[in-house]
Formats: sequence, structure tokens, C-alpha cells
Amino acid sequence: MLDQYLSKGYYRLGPYVFTTDHIRHPEGNFPVVWLRYRLQGNEPDKKQVRLLRGLGKFELFLKPLKLTEELERLFYRYKYMVSFDTSFSLQHLLYDEFDPALLNEEIFPSSVLEVRSEGELIAAGIIDLGEKSSAGIVNFYSPDHKKYSLGKALMVKKMMLSKELGMDFYYPGYIAYGFSKFDYKLFLGEDWAELYDPVSGEWVSYSKERLSEIGEGVLARLGDGDGSLG
Repeated sequence: MLDQYLSKGYYRLGPYVFTTDHIRHPEGNFPVVWLRYRLQGNEPDKKQVRLLRGLGKFELFLKPLKLTEELERLFYRYKYMVSFDTSFSLQHLLYDEFDPALLNEEIFPSSVLEVRSEGELIAAGIIDLGEKSSAGIVNFYSPDHKKYSLGKALMVKKMMLSKELGMDFYYPGYIAYGFSKFDYKLFLGEDWAELYDPVSGEWVSYSKERLSEIGEGVLARLGDGDGSLG
């Protein structure tokens, strides 16, 4: 079911799945374009290999997600370091007002990729694993280890781990046409990337031209009063 939702331009938001074709911002409405990466047959580039080698200095553990005080403390330190707004706790980010103990764990098969240095948790990445698709949910890390680019390194590691597990696609969320805030997600490799065309319901290879075409189509619908906000 997770694979099916992701393939239709839906994504996780707390304990829900949602979709949208634009975001509202003080500077205006910006078209949303959903992004995914083909995994099989592709290899990391030199920058990504360097990031993966950097992770090799630490201990990595992949395990089923269980919220712990240790994870919450790390997220708390991280959120006060970054310049953008985020949830006040990891539990709220993942489950909103719900008690995670009351939710069926099969709804979101979440795992956590822990990065430890001499036993200390210094970074963590949450990933939802479907049958042939995975979704990167959030990465966070200790301010003391910012120089290691652990956020980007975890993005690469989660994508390559998904490939090793036999996944076909990795979904990092959306980018926005005309709004560069989310462009960092393209660092995973434009040659691997695909964009979701909401008109045809198909995924197409990424290019700036295709991004513009899809984005302009959303703007036209918004101008006609036919845009939707999921």
C-alpha cells in the first residue's frame, strides 16, 4: 500500500498520507512537483562516495523505529541549530497528537538508521520501507558533528541502503517550481531523478524543462481556480 501511495504522488505527513500541487508562502503560491529516484542500475557519484566514506568513521545501525529519550534529545538539539521551523518533538513530527503505541506499526513500516561515535548517538535518519519503494522522512544530527555533513550523508546512505534491499525507488518528498528551498533534494543525482506529472499520472525523467512544464501547468490551473491542495 505504501508503494502504491508513493507512486501516485502521496507522501507521509505525521500519521497521515497527503498530496498537494502547491504550497502557500508569503512570497506567493509555488507549484509542488513530487520527486523520486530510480535505484537499480545507478551508482553514487564522487561526492556521494566521499560522504559515505565519512560515515565509515562511525558505527551505523539499522533497526525498527522505537521512539526513545535518546532520539528525542538529539532531535531537540538539532531543531535549535537549524534555521527553518520544524516540529517541537520527534514524536509530534511522526505521529502528530496520536500515541504511537496505539497506532498499527504496519501502517508505516518505519526504521531508524543510527549513527554512533564511541556509543554516542550523533545522527539518525527515519525511513519508511515498503516492498519495492522507500521514503526518506527526516534526518537530524548533533550540532557538535555538523562538519561531517551528516544530513546529506544520511540521505545518500538511505538511498543506497534501499538499493541494497532490492528497492526500485527512493522518495525524498517534493521540490517546488520557482522556489529553491527544496532543491537540496536534487543533490542525490539529477540523472537518477524522476518527476510526477499529475496530468498524465506518469513519472518522467527529470530535466529543468520538464520541471518548468509541470510547474507552469500547475500555475495555469491555479490561475483558473482549479488548483487543489491535498
